[in-house]
Amino acid sequence: LSLSLRKLGLSSVLSLLAITVAWSCIYKLNILESGVIVDFADGVAHFDLSRGALENPKNFFDNWARPAHVLFSVLPAQLGIEVYVLSHILLMVVNSILIIHLGTRWSLVAPWFLPWWMIANTAVIHVALGGLTEPLFISLSLLSLVLLDAKMWFGLGLVLGATLMARHEALLLIAVVLFYVSYSEGYNEVYRCVISFFLLLIAVSILGIVWGGKSSLLWIVMDQPYGRNPNVYGAGTWTHFWDNRRFWASKVMIGAFAISLGVALFELITTKKLNVKLIPFAIALGTLTAHSILWKFGWMGSLGLTRILSIAVPFMALGVHTLNWKGGLFVVPLFLGHVYQWNRDSP
Repeated sequence: LSLSLRKLGLSSVLSLLAITVAWSCIYKLNILESGVIVDFADGVAHFDLSRGALENPKNFFDNWARPAHVLFSVLPAQLGIEVYVLSHILLMVVNSILIIHLGTRWSLVAPWFLPWWMIANTAVIHVALGGLTEPLFISLSLLSLVLLDAKMWFGLGLVLGATLMARHEALLLIAVVLFYVSYSEGYNEVYRCVISFFLLLIAVSILGIVWGGKSSLLWIVMDQPYGRNPNVYGAGTWTHFWDNRRFWASKVMIGAFAISLGVALFELITTKKLNVKLIPFAIALGTLTAHSILWKFGWMGSLGLTRILSIAVPFMALGVHTLNWKGGLFVVPLFLGHVYQWNRDSP
């Protein structure tokens, strides 16, 4: 991270300082001064499972709590829920560094603006203040793209394995990243990623059998955390996330992403060449599509919770910032329009 900071420009460093102050104020006002418990259900449950993991090692292998998240939050949880939430706020600062690093490396317009899409977002604020699994998943996902950009294949495989132990949406991320690596670099690099990926998964799977009471090496992907009821949240319509966009986005943000996606697809058709900048589009669009299908048919717990789309927000932002029109003059008004709508409509 220190290396990344040295390579960033002055505007990016100032933006990081400002975003750190902003996240600190959100934490101070809501947690320290108001004593708000943002998520009375899942947030408190995640805190309790992490706090009790030292006494009950099976918590480290709980497929609802997610092993990576319990491991990350076990020590902060011992110090109380305020410190537990603070660790997730610090993750959002790290995420800001990672996304600016990617924007700078990929020569996106106004990379210093990228983290502000995350903080001007109800869903992201909710999962951060709620101490949920999404901030860690965002960190691991962005880190995987940083390692991909640096061509650190063994480390990339390890982080991809960690993402799978953070949230099941990692299956999409893993498929997209490994496909791109095989296309752009060749199968030798894919093998190095896959080897480290499976080394981590096998090690954790064995530990789950020894200490977690699991009965199969495939428990990481096969265990259904909702038991025999795969439809605990119900089901709904195809337009569920659009109808409830005020909880996670705005018309301007979704429209900006759609415009940038159209431009990216046009460039792909005309150049017939895959570019690393297409990865955020695949992840964001794939996440929205997958959850729309799950919610429509009530599969796998029927994940229609709008806060889950917080994991798509940083990738939507990366996509929007590919709009290199007059040095980013198109991106800034779009962001300001999003902030206006978000501030007007969000709960």
